[in-house]
Amino acid sequence: MSTETADQSSERLLNEAVQRFRFESFDANGEDVEDYLERFEIQLNVVGLATPADPTQDTDDRKKAKRRTLLLANVGKETHAKLKDVFRPEALTTKTYDQLLTALKTMYKRKVNLLVERKSFMLRYRKEGETLHEFARELRRLSADCQFGDRLDERLRDQFVIGINQLKWQEELMSHFTTNDARFLAVFQAAELLESASKDAQRLERLVRGETSGSLRKINSAPEGRTREPQGASAASRLPDRKRSGQSGPRQQFQLDRARQCARCGLERHPSPEVCAAKKAECAQCHNIGHFARCCLKTGRAIDITRKPTYGKQYTKLRVLNDNDHNSDVDDHCHEFNQMSTEYNSSQADDKEYEDEVDAHNTAFVISNRCFGREEW
Repeated sequence: MSTETADQSSERLLNEAVQRFRFESFDANGEDVEDYLERFEIQLNVVGLATPADPTQDTDDRKKAKRRTLLLANVGKETHAKLKDVFRPEALTTKTYDQLLTALKTMYKRKVNLLVERKSFMLRYRKEGETLHEFARELRRLSADCQFGDRLDERLRDQFVIGINQLKWQEELMSHFTTNDARFLAVFQAAELLESASKDAQRLERLVRGETSGSLRKINSAPEGRTREPQGASAASRLPDRKRSGQSGPRQQFQLDRARQCARCGLERHPSPEVCAAKKAECAQCHNIGHFARCCLKTGRAIDITRKPTYGKQYTKLRVLNDNDHNSDVDDHCHEFNQMSTEYNSSQADDKEYEDEVDAHNTAFVISNRCFGREEW
């Protein structure tokens, strides 16, 4: 039975590491060369071939050769061709791994203009729909080549507050952090709380709207014969409503009882008017803001059955009949009057008191011409 020497075992392990190594080609248009080489070193570390942090400890020539081979094999054909041009007429296999790294950084290093980089940083504002984490990460990325030095944290903090693009959050941060001692991390964490509270409030509003909409669908989908009328509903509340455009058939008026129902949406009264889904809704009937069309009193879509009656004498439109009016006309007018209202009349002699009481909602009633001439009218 043959035994494996230490050198043979080490070589076998290196070969297995090379076989496990997988990495993509370098794209100069899609990634910075420094980022690519950093990721390459991380992958080398995964398979046990990473470059030691201390150069004096990098003494294994076989590992150095494997790193060079893996870099040339994975860098891509276009980058490989450019490296060959750099070292011609010498072969790339004669160069060390560090020499290849230096050549790549020299070829693809991005040229930086300090003023342009700082201007880009100062003009960066949070975009619509962008989270605070994404905005802060972009600011850090843009600050990489600005050479802010010791003032980096201060510049990040200032641009974060200035570019947060949310007035209420900005006011809160400016009122809380009033000195230059504030750190960027503290400002960012405070802004995160504001963002989280705003999202929770929006979610709560959606839940309330969904609950209200579901209740409205149940009411609208209930059979007419099973619809419960509020207490105190009068016959006038069942008069047909105006027809919708493009629809046929009369619509019943919605009976609104303010003692039990919300005057905006028609559902049960809310603990607070702020949670009503109809507070900011546009009425499809009168186009005013603040109520649903089913509760529109202005256009007659709804009728308020809780309105208190007006006390005191109410004098309504009078229909004066002359003595020479035809009897049939009088009969017609009296018949019309009897259908529209009820009244209690007490007429006495000319020199005695005359009293007349009518319903405040009546539109007409009939009296004689003799009575109409009295001064009390």
